Amino acid sequence: MTLVSRDIMSTDVVTIEPGITLSEAGRILVNAGISGAPVVTSGGNLIGIVTKADIINRCLEGRLAPEQSRSVLGFLGLDRLPLSGSEMASEEEALGTVDDLMVEDVITVSPEASLVEVAEKMGENRIHRIVVVDGGAVVGIITSMDLLANWPAAG
Repeated sequence: MTLVSRDIMSTDVVTIEPGITLSEAGRILVNAGISGAPVVTSGGNLIGIVTKADIINRCLEGRLAPEQSRSVLGFLGLDRLPLSGSEMASEEEALGTVDDLMVEDVITVSPEASLVEVAEKMGENRIHRIVVVDGGAVVGIITSMDLLANWPAAG
């Protein structure tokens, strides 16, 4: 039997809301032990993806307000970096929110996509996770580790 996305995807997908701050998003990723998550509307439709690398890069752009150094950079282990940028009243003003940062052109597959298709999309796009969608709604996620764990059975 040839496996498809549905067979190996994780269905307990951690998602992020678009309007939350980057430190909130970072805490969600850290607490879940993951490096990225789909961004979904309140109705569950996929609108983007955000990763820890996106958040770290935004923090390093120098737009971090000094009073936010502990809340954002602390959990990333970067709280000793010299900070620059304007002194803003809030983290949201300093860094923006998830919807300001997320990648909107998300690479996806259907639940029936072959593992070869998943691997090709990951390789071509140099990504380590792919969102499984059905009718615009997130139904699962496959990481490169999921793919490797199941590759001999890929058919």
